[in-house]
Amino acid sequence: MNLRRAPAKFEFARQVVQAATAPLMLVDQELRVLAASQGYLRAFGEAADPQGRRLDEITGGAWREPRVWDLVERVLRGEPPGAVDAEVVCPEGVRRVRVGVTPTEPRARGGAPLVVAIEDLTETAAREAAHLAQLRETEALLHEAQHRTANNLAIISTILGLKARRVASEETRSELEGARRRVMAMATIERHLQLVEPHKPTAVRPYLQALARQLSDSLIGDGRAIEIAVEAKAGSQPRRIAVILGLVVTELVINAIKYAFPRGRGGRIVVEYWETPQGWCAAVSDDGAGMRRGGEPGSRLGTGIVAALAQQLHADAKISSSPAGTRVELCCEREAG
Repeated sequence: MNLRRAPAKFEFARQVVQAATAPLMLVDQELRVLAASQGYLRAFGEAADPQGRRLDEITGGAWREPRVWDLVERVLRGEPPGAVDAEVVCPEGVRRVRVGVTPTEPRARGGAPLVVAIEDLTETAAREAAHLAQLRETEALLHEAQHRTANNLAIISTILGLKARRVASEETRSELEGARRRVMAMATIERHLQLVEPHKPTAVRPYLQALARQLSDSLIGDGRAIEIAVEAKAGSQPRRIAVILGLVVTELVINAIKYAFPRGRGGRIVVEYWETPQGWCAAVSDDGAGMRRGGEPGSRLGTGIVAALAQQLHADAKISSSPAGTRVELCCEREAG
């Protein structure tokens, strides 16, 4: 389509393109440029107005890129308008762009000019790449901090164990040993969470299984026949919830070993987790001796750690006990978002 013979009804489209601040071009059915916007000239460094030249001859042949050229030809044949993302080679270097092609009047006889709209994604892609690099660096630093925390907790646990062996008081020794076990469990939690990306939820079942193995290794000795089993349904929790849940399980398992199986008695401790439409529940139960008649529920919660943690979770805690054993169950509504 020769510009001089262009129908008057397309003149308005040419004027709109020329006045646009965004990168736009108007091309005829022979793919010659009828108009290019000032935005195009600025964005792609055209020294002279490309009017009258073919689309594949301007900007260093950038628009010969196969995906761009295929889209132009398809719309030229009457197919629906569309857009593609591509990397094109311009005189100043490679640019990442989104090219949209739309006929000015799809039903025009003899073919209507095409509007070629170009969005430069180069800076956006660079910003995204920089953000991703920063995120990876932050994750690496966090993993390193978690690794150091786990190591420091293991050292503290060792020191508490040495102190426990040196004190004369049985009561003090028991308290130090309990503190050592809790610190070691926290180290296990930190090591497990190192394997999970910080912004992703923690899968609960493998997490509780790893914690149960560590608790079994560190708490059950002297040939005692106590088994710690995990019966957890599939599910996941944010890191903050996973940490508190691990601490709750640790405390309840410690209490069960300490109180449920007196005089070397064996038995089974079961750690459960399941999800509901409203949220999730966790429970620790044993088949031990049960609570003493008239005993307060808090006496089975040690120093009240479990009660405090349940409060942090906004969870309801239920305790049931009989001669067949004790069960502590926590249910929590899922956090919004």
